[in-house]
Amino acid sequence: PEGIQAREHDVDGTDAIALGHALDAVSAEWGRIDGIFLSVSQSNNQSAALIADMRGDLWAHNSNATLTPVLALAAAIAGRKVGFCCIQSSLSTMIGGLGLAAYAATHHAADLHAARENRLGATPWFAIGYPLIEDVPGTAVQATGRANPFAVSPADAWGLTKRVIDGGYAGQTIISGGPI
Repeated sequence: PEGIQAREHDVDGTDAIALGHALDAVSAEWGRIDGIFLSVSQSNNQSAALIADMRGDLWAHNSNATLTPVLALAAAIAGRKVGFCCIQSSLSTMIGGLGLAAYAATHHAADLHAARENRLGATPWFAIGYPLIEDVPGTAVQATGRANPFAVSPADAWGLTKRVIDGGYAGQTIISGGPI
């Protein structure tokens, strides 16, 4: 709404207590929490490795970057009235990808936790598996001219996200720019 100014606050997204305090502050200021979006980074050099190159720190990185924030958020909203929780997942949970075993596995675990929250909690949880969001200046598609057949634009990703939430399609949803 007009007149609302964003304020930055550093909150550890893996700390349920810190998240709870942040949610308390939002509720105190606005009176309610209509929804929460939890975004995590897309795959990168820290999250991906060929099976022969997998190390324990790869699993730890993926778990800390993906699953730990989901578990912390679930603990933080326990007992609070929240309109919905929407977590960013990955298309890789369905189609895999070279070097994405640990990345896909931790996103799949996050999806399963969202499903558990839907069964047991009062808050609808959405786990949306996004492909590469590639229509951004400076990305590889512009540098190479080769498009990822599954990629979607930021506008398409947001439009589909809105439709999933507005439609009440809680649980796991996969978005793809091409057939999977």
